[in-house]
Amino acid sequence: MRYLAYLILLLALAVPAAGIDFPIGVGYKWEYKTHSPEGSSITVKIITAMEYEDGHPVYTMLITGKYGTKIERIKVVEGWVFSNMGAGEEFHPLLPLDPYPGDNWTFNLIGIGKKEKRTCRVEGSEAVTISLGTFDALKIKVTVEAGGESEELYAYYADGIGLIQYCGEEFREELTGYNFGE
Repeated sequence: MRYLAYLILLLALAVPAAGIDFPIGVGYKWEYKTHSPEGSSITVKIITAMEYEDGHPVYTMLITGKYGTKIERIKVVEGWVFSNMGAGEEFHPLLPLDPYPGDNWTFNLIGIGKKEKRTCRVEGSEAVTISLGTFDALKIKVTVEAGGESEELYAYYADGIGLIQYCGEEFREELTGYNFGE
């Protein structure tokens, strides 16, 4: 019986969580509400331009919110979504488009003035309820290590929409609207 349970677990891990249709195009817009100990705020993300680098499309995203305006660049290549996380020219892996539970990746970056190590792990799919409704979403655990401290965050991506929720112990960013034009 124990071997049967082990076989079922192996088969479950071999099945993709769900292929992700990551929508991106000039004019696409997402609006998020962030709740934190400092209060609530609105962040708007709009794709403003697209260019090609090394034969791959690179999208420019304008992000406006509580802390002003910044630019993030996003590239989709070889089954992955990469981002420069709004800082520098280096792209970091953000999301596999064909994820499997247990997939993981690590990268380093400079975030808010300090060096961070981020470890991401695909946890699987989960039903997530936000103000726009309930979505079957890909759940990714993000562990951020910086300055001797560690924090666990969770990113939830809905097929055909993108990031719908990003949360940690003390904050939650939730999608409140989106528009992909006609």
